[in-house]
Amino acid sequence: SSQNVAEFTDAWISLNQARVTLNRGMLRLQSSMASQINGGQLNELVNTAKNLLADAQSHYDKYYALPETPGLDEKLSSQLEEQYRIYSATLTQMNLLLSQGNLEDMFKQNAEQKQTAMQKVYREWRQAQAALTDKGIEDNESDYKRILWILSGMMFLVIAVIVSSWIAMRRVLLLPLQEVIDHIRAIAAGDLTQPVDVRGKNEMAVLAYNVHEMQKALANTVGVVREGSDTIYTGAGEISAGSNDLSSRTEQ
Repeated sequence: SSQNVAEFTDAWISLNQARVTLNRGMLRLQSSMASQINGGQLNELVNTAKNLLADAQSHYDKYYALPETPGLDEKLSSQLEEQYRIYSATLTQMNLLLSQGNLEDMFKQNAEQKQTAMQKVYREWRQAQAALTDKGIEDNESDYKRILWILSGMMFLVIAVIVSSWIAMRRVLLLPLQEVIDHIRAIAAGDLTQPVDVRGKNEMAVLAYNVHEMQKALANTVGVVREGSDTIYTGAGEISAGSNDLSSRTEQ
C-alpha cells in the first residue's frame, strides 16, 4: 500500500512539474516578445518537460507493476489510471505543440480541466489508501494484543504444568523415597519393628517392598541368632550343673 502510494504520488508530482514547465513555455510564446524568443530557450523547456514526463511514466510503470492494495476498490483504481493516461497524453501533446510553437492548439488541450479531474480521483484514491492503512494498523494492534493473550495463556499453562508435575513427583517419588530412607536408617540403628508401607506398583513401591523383605530377613536372622544364643546359654548352664554335681560326688 505505501509503495503504491509513493510511486503514484511521484508520478503525479512529475506530471504537475511538467505542466508548470509547459505553462512557462506558453507564457513565453504569448508574450509580446514571442518573435524574439531564443529557440534554445524553448527547446530547453521542451526537453525539461519531456524528461519530467518520462520520469512520471517511469514511476507509473513501477506503480502499475505492483500488486493492488488488498481491499481497495478496483473501480476507483481503474478511474485513477484512466485519468492519469488522459492527463499524461494531454501533457505529451502539449509538449509536442510547444516544440512547434503552436500556442493556439496548446490552449485547446484543456489541460487544467483534465488536471482537476485527475486530482479529484487522486484525492479519493489517497483517502481510500489511508483508510486501508489505518485499518491495517488497527488489525495489527488487535493481532498483537491477541498474540500477547495467547502467549500469556501459554505461560500460565506451562507454569501450571510445572507446578502439577512437581506436586505429582513429590507425591509419587520424593515422599515415598523419604519414607524408605527413614526405614533404612531405622534398620541401620537396629530397629526392625517399624512397618514398611508398600503402596502402588511403581519403582518406589518395588524399592519399599525390597526394604520390607530385607527387614523381614534381618528380623528372622536376628531371631535365629537369638534362639541359638538361648540354646547355647541353656546348654552351658546344664554343663555347669553337671560339672558341679560330678565334683560333689567325687568329694564324697
